[in-house]
Amino acid sequence: MGKLSTLYSCLLLFLFHSQSTLLLSSSASPLCHHDESSALLEFKNSFSISSTSFCKDSKTISSWENGTNCCRWRGVTCDKFTGHVIGLDVSCSGLQGMLLSNSSLFSLGHLQSLDLSSNEFDGSSISSQFGMLTHLTQLDLSSSGFSGHVPLEIAHLSKMVTLHLSSLRVEFETLTLKRIVQNLTQLRELDLSNNVYTSSLRADSFMNISSSLTFLDLGSIGLQEKLPENIFRLPNLQELYLSENHNLTGSFPKSNWTSPLKKLDLSLTEFSIDLAYLTSNVRSLDTLLLRDCKFIGSYPVLLGNFTHVTSLDLAENNFRGQFPWYSLSFKRIASLDLSGNNFVGELPENYGNLDKISSSHDSSKSQFLGNIPLHLTSLNLFDNMFNGTLPSWLYAIPSLKILDLHGNQFSGVVNEFQTRSLVSLDLHDNHLQGTIPKSVSRQINLTLLDLSSNKLSGVIEFNQFSELKQLWSLDLSFNNFSSSSSDSINFTLPTLENLLL
Repeated sequence: MGKLSTLYSCLLLFLFHSQSTLLLSSSASPLCHHDESSALLEFKNSFSISSTSFCKDSKTISSWENGTNCCRWRGVTCDKFTGHVIGLDVSCSGLQGMLLSNSSLFSLGHLQSLDLSSNEFDGSSISSQFGMLTHLTQLDLSSSGFSGHVPLEIAHLSKMVTLHLSSLRVEFETLTLKRIVQNLTQLRELDLSNNVYTSSLRADSFMNISSSLTFLDLGSIGLQEKLPENIFRLPNLQELYLSENHNLTGSFPKSNWTSPLKKLDLSLTEFSIDLAYLTSNVRSLDTLLLRDCKFIGSYPVLLGNFTHVTSLDLAENNFRGQFPWYSLSFKRIASLDLSGNNFVGELPENYGNLDKISSSHDSSKSQFLGNIPLHLTSLNLFDNMFNGTLPSWLYAIPSLKILDLHGNQFSGVVNEFQTRSLVSLDLHDNHLQGTIPKSVSRQINLTLLDLSSNKLSGVIEFNQFSELKQLWSLDLSFNNFSSSSSDSINFTLPTLENLLL
């Protein structure tokens, strides 16, 4: 009987524990600690809150109120067992004012994630008190107006996984930068790009960077001298952005090089680029941005194979001759920029995968077969010497938003577009003839339309532009148009700023 009683008691205890656990897990949120709730309110009240924001998706913390559970406030995350505030995201909240070292923010000692990006803390320095938040794994201060020197205490945050300090007005001391690189051994994302006052940083400061890194953006921070080769050997690095470091040199590893790189940007650097070697060895690349670069080898041999690339920028490299269209996978390409070169010849009549490639790799002798490039959103071929008529596939791309072919020698008529996706259409300074296609008036998202300096003709009916409510620039000048004397304008284009007739 005693054993049955004990068994019954254990069963009741188990059921009670299970029910309690279920109730706890089904609770909407834990109860916030009073001292942390007070700290958050004090933090909020130390700033003014602007109703205007440059963020696309602005947020607000105006709903934070005393006497309510802070674990339910927008942007606040609490530990579901302890109730401590472990996450704070007030990005794009319109906060304006100084973030001082005595801010109540730094009393939230359990914080693991902190996002203050895209606010206006103009004139504030990055306080050494950030180093007291030792549980932080994610810190984002990007585009928030901080200035001055980055404190050495940031290097104390040894649990950091994501660190974003981009688009600020800050400077890194060499010692601080080296300590950050050496101490943050769990770092997976590091973004220091576009820091206005950072200058003359030695590239070898990143020699011992975390092998866990998957994302590294050091664009436009004044990197000098030679980039350590080991960065290209990082076993997990998928995205590397180094653009606009005009004095950065370096080269790719020449032996035993395997890399998971998917996105690479070396635009406007002095890096020595063996493009054929790169594209043949790093097969995972889908984004390759090499505007105004220094290439090894002679064109067109240097170009290599881009069949795995979806976004390609080779602008402003003074390439000459015919572009090897056979090197692209037209079913994959989403963005192509060949502007500011000296390419000649006609665009391929059928935009698709190659059926045949001549032994000489002469694209003019190659036969193209395939469908419309469904994923192409941006095509920039301006300031070259392309000629011939515009191919039929160009009018039928369902995703195309940006089409810029100005400054070439295209001739013939502009045919009707079969889609309504265009945001920017620039065909100026060519030899195009005929009338403006009626389908242009159906591009309701169009912001720029430039058909100037061609041989277009016909009667302009201004009402054909009446639905283009997003248009800010319209240029029809230097053509052979005439206007209808009976055409009365009874509509407005509310965003129009530039009109040239």
